[in-house]
Amino acid sequence: MAAVKEPTSSVSENLPSMSNESHDMARPDPVWAAIRAEVKQECKREPLLTPKLHTAVLSQRNLEGSLAYMLANMLTGFSLSPAQYIPMFYDAMENGTCERGLKLGEIARKDLIAVKERDPACPSYSHALLFFKGFLGLQAHRVSHWMWRNDRKMLASLIQSRVSLVCGMDLHPAAKIGYGLMIDHATGIVIGETAVLGDGCSLLHGVTLGGTGKENGDRHPKIGSNVTVGAMATILGNITVGDGSKVAACSVVVKPVPAGVTVAGVPAKVVGGEKAKLLSATSAPAQPSIKLETPQAEVQRGNGGSRDWSRSFPEVQVMSTSSRKKSPEPRSKL
Repeated sequence: MAAVKEPTSSVSENLPSMSNESHDMARPDPVWAAIRAEVKQECKREPLLTPKLHTAVLSQRNLEGSLAYMLANMLTGFSLSPAQYIPMFYDAMENGTCERGLKLGEIARKDLIAVKERDPACPSYSHALLFFKGFLGLQAHRVSHWMWRNDRKMLASLIQSRVSLVCGMDLHPAAKIGYGLMIDHATGIVIGETAVLGDGCSLLHGVTLGGTGKENGDRHPKIGSNVTVGAMATILGNITVGDGSKVAACSVVVKPVPAGVTVAGVPAKVVGGEKAKLLSATSAPAQPSIKLETPQAEVQRGNGGSRDWSRSFPEVQVMSTSSRKKSPEPRSKL
């Protein structure tokens, strides 16, 4: 079997030439160090991937360089080669900042940590960097957002268009997204122009942060920090979703959501959280007396057949088959 050849030329040649271990040791970078260690182990386990992993990670001086390489190769198109994309992405990751002044490279590290901590399907930082389109598409958006803010809207729109085509996620370059975000699966994500997401949010596939179609100007949702939005959920209009709230899968949210609650349904209503408990305690309607006849197997389901259903549902009087009075058998006419 012929040995795998090293690539004769690499698009990473556009970056400053530095040794494999030359990342800035004056500033410890545990995320980048972990990625390099993970990739070195993978090179031993999967020799076939060694050239690709070496070019994408081990030959790069830092995470910014690795991200520039990954994004450039992912988005190659529209007559631009990876060699043309790489300097642009590297400059953005190294020098670009968000509205709060945090560099895009530092934000990428926070996003990587969020993915590793919150996605049970993510075994390592390097997996997210190399293979997770939700993470890569989000970093491409951060670059396009920085360009949009610096009046490079044509290039920003090109990146947005390529991310939409390649990753199946459509994030408008003007949308403001906080750090520590996890986008799981990513397919079908749509985030409108005037949408805002806080820090620490988690979005599953198919989420839409859109407009109602009846407004102009500021017309998209404002999502607080640490909000979780379930798969295929839709949030429409210039409404707020409070910090720490959860939006259930397939819900349609058209009204503001308080902080710390869970909403579900079409249209979405509060179904859980401290706010729901407070509403239930202060304005619970009188419960009608209901009598249900439940088979014994249903009554004893769960907890080894010893669950007291009357405590779980005090308003429901459960009558088991064993406690029902048997109807007298009809007398024979003979």
